[in-house]
Amino acid sequence: TAYVSCLGNGIQIVDLSDPDQPQLIGEVDTQSIATDCYVADDLMLVAGSDSGLLIFERGSQTALNNGSSPVTSQIQMAGFEALPPLTMETPLQPIHLAGKESKIIGVDYHKQTEKTCTVTSIEDSGTGSLRECLSNLTEGSTITFDPQVFPAADPSTIFINSDLPEVNVDGITIDASNAGVILDGSQQESGMGLQIYASNSRIMGLQIINFHDQGIKIHGDNNQLGGNRLNGSAPTGEGNLISGNWNNGIYLGGNNNIVLGNLIGTDVSSSIAFPNNVGLFVSEFCERCVIGSSVPGEENVLSGNSYSNLTTWGNHTIIQGNIFGLDISGTSAVMPDTSSNILIESGACNTLVGGTEADERNIISGAYIGVAFSDWPSYQNTVIGNYIGTDITGTSSIPNQDGISIFTVSYSRIGGTEDGEANLISGNRSGISLNGWSASDNIILGNALGYDANGEANLPNGTGISIDTGQTHTIIGGYTSAEGNLLFSDEFALRITGKGIKHTYIAGNNIQQNGIVLGGYSSENFVQRNTFTNIGADAVRVDYGTGNLLRENQFTMELQYAILLVEGGNLELAAPVVNSANAYTIAGNACPDCHIEIYSVTGNTASFAGKTITDEDGVFLFESCVPLPGEKVVLTAIDAYGNTSAFSNPTPYTADDTGLPEKCGLSAD
Repeated sequence: TAYVSCLGNGIQIVDLSDPDQPQLIGEVDTQSIATDCYVADDLMLVAGSDSGLLIFERGSQTALNNGSSPVTSQIQMAGFEALPPLTMETPLQPIHLAGKESKIIGVDYHKQTEKTCTVTSIEDSGTGSLRECLSNLTEGSTITFDPQVFPAADPSTIFINSDLPEVNVDGITIDASNAGVILDGSQQESGMGLQIYASNSRIMGLQIINFHDQGIKIHGDNNQLGGNRLNGSAPTGEGNLISGNWNNGIYLGGNNNIVLGNLIGTDVSSSIAFPNNVGLFVSEFCERCVIGSSVPGEENVLSGNSYSNLTTWGNHTIIQGNIFGLDISGTSAVMPDTSSNILIESGACNTLVGGTEADERNIISGAYIGVAFSDWPSYQNTVIGNYIGTDITGTSSIPNQDGISIFTVSYSRIGGTEDGEANLISGNRSGISLNGWSASDNIILGNALGYDANGEANLPNGTGISIDTGQTHTIIGGYTSAEGNLLFSDEFALRITGKGIKHTYIAGNNIQQNGIVLGGYSSENFVQRNTFTNIGADAVRVDYGTGNLLRENQFTMELQYAILLVEGGNLELAAPVVNSANAYTIAGNACPDCHIEIYSVTGNTASFAGKTITDEDGVFLFESCVPLPGEKVVLTAIDAYGNTSAFSNPTPYTADDTGLPEKCGLSAD
């Protein structure tokens, strides 16, 4: 009888009387991810990855966990009677197995044994070969390479003719950090390089190239691939070079794995593309894996790959301190045809790209898409503190076509309000693009789009933010200065086009040079408290769509071009007509039962100054007890559906006391 740990499917019990026809005869719902189990007499011990040690008793329906409380589990174990659930009023006492108290013993596999196998041959097999060392591993073994045979300055190549033995014992180290070792799969018809089905292992200093499938596959927990490139005499130090493989350079499965200091998709110089199809693939079986580090020499260079430099389907993946799309100096693109630098898709969630500290920043440039979010099951992924579309200094453009692309994904966050969370997204054809039906609640906060790292507006994106096809309730900015984005662009700061786009919230942003377009029937959007500066024309343009609400914004420009309604946009609602104006009182006519916003004009800047409403006949009167600043006023009207008019004609007034309202309780004297 075999007891099989099936992760989220608990334990399956299999009759192996006929090995050619195994029969499933029972199951245990562990209510936890079961990573291993052990059965002795009347007890079964289960390693629950998210709940510690679980203890099941024969014939019981209860799992006893760490003594704090009973955990009920419906158990159907072959040959066990279904007894009533076991309950306990007091904590568990120590359990004795075979007369000994059970203990959890911490093991450092890398100190447990001094067994070392040194590779002394470049042959694929035979005495002294890597294959021989891999075939004789025990827990804690170390494989090293003779530097006389594998000189660091002139690496030697082992041509792998067939799949190497799988590593299926824990705690092994393969260390080529002081040698020059190339594993080349070009002579195979199929197959992959290293396969690690174990935990607590370290792989350092290798060059793994030209395999027809994965360069290296890791499917266990707590493994480390690479290290610090500044340590060791190998061409990549403790880091590995993983390039030229037909499928994934690295396939990552399991939990808490770390990838550090590697060159993935380039040659040793990092300046020439040597593509894998996907550089690093983080599978759906991964949780809490870390790619990169804030320590110098531990950043990965993921550049030059064909489809993507990194793809994640995992949960709680952390991606920090890496260089994507550029060489190791961060100043030159390696292969601009790469489809995406980072692809977050297929249910990936809780991904963190970047961080709040400068050394946690990723440089993400020189590809078709910088960061791509895809597929509706993906959610709650965050991009903060990165340079996207620039070199490593943030002062020169190395563009992506799209800096960030969000496709049919909801609940993503780009930027934030805490110190260091702002992304620098500059020099791209489009800074951020969102599209796809049934996506909502993506948040864009506090970013600098079109600026350089010195805060100068001189690296414009073509379009800052583009929203197309069906997105709803996108949030761009907010009421506080920390929430607002800086937008400087060559064509549009923000462009919305397409039916079904609704309830976009655009607030508190600083928009320079070019304005925003609410087009293609997009409706019921909200534009408030933004600052439009040095706009040539059309700070806000509305075409076709209706119910687009514009409130309390500030404009510095030729005001007759500030708000443009065309093709029935906002019903081309008529602007108010001012009949009289002074520093305290504005009177006129507009649509019945409409809100009227008053903007004072100083020079060519219109600033929100107050509001009133019209009566059922469309008559309004605005009164203030303090004089309006400036020398002119312009007004907008807003109907009950949110349709906002263009500005009225500028009306001059004199700043004297002759119009002081009686309600203020003061006379002109």
